[in-house]
Amino acid sequence: IDFDIKSQASALKVLQDAIDVFCCSFPNSEEALNLARQISTHLGIINQKADYFFKSYKPNMKLTTNSLVVGRAVLSRENNQFCKKVKFSFTRPTSILLERIMCCINLNEPVLLVGETGTGKTSSVQYLAHTIGQKLVVINMNQQSDSADLLGGFKPVDLKFIVAPIRREFERIFCNYFQVEPNKKYLSNIALCFNTQRWSDLVKLMNKSYQAAVSRLTKA
Repeated sequence: IDFDIKSQASALKVLQDAIDVFCCSFPNSEEALNLARQISTHLGIINQKADYFFKSYKPNMKLTTNSLVVGRAVLSRENNQFCKKVKFSFTRPTSILLERIMCCINLNEPVLLVGETGTGKTSSVQYLAHTIGQKLVVINMNQQSDSADLLGGFKPVDLKFIVAPIRREFERIFCNYFQVEPNKKYLSNIALCFNTQRWSDLVKLMNKSYQAAVSRLTKA
């Protein structure tokens, strides 16, 4: 968006993207800075710009009714009329982190944030989700976590356990409304269909008594 190959501003955006993609994963800051300088040289940008983005750059933040702007990244806001202001410290590291996360969201790219506990990873994502009006689900994972915790697992369920409470409730209502003695054969057929798992026949039998009850109530 608004990219001009001859523009210095566009070249700086490319440098920022390259730093985010190629340099931010380096644990050693000096190695990351050296790589950023090499990238800036290949792009025809003075090394001081790479130094600036690494050491001094802090993106500007602007919150409007319809959008959140942090540096070069823009995200639209939804349900902003219900959004309450939350406290968030816009330090240089957190502001840069927000901008990088928002760039990934714009490009539909996944984000992996690595760092010590309490450095603002989760709180930054929570603030971003709250501000743009998106639902965020936080799942705490550890070394013992299983893929089923995220994706869910398949657990076979015997249909009999689902039908059993329905059958009990049906028989309770039936016995309260109809006489049991003349309908013993009917109730035994209900039990037979349940025990042999003939669910279609069971539903037909239940529906038959339901129709009879409705007919009696209508005539009354």
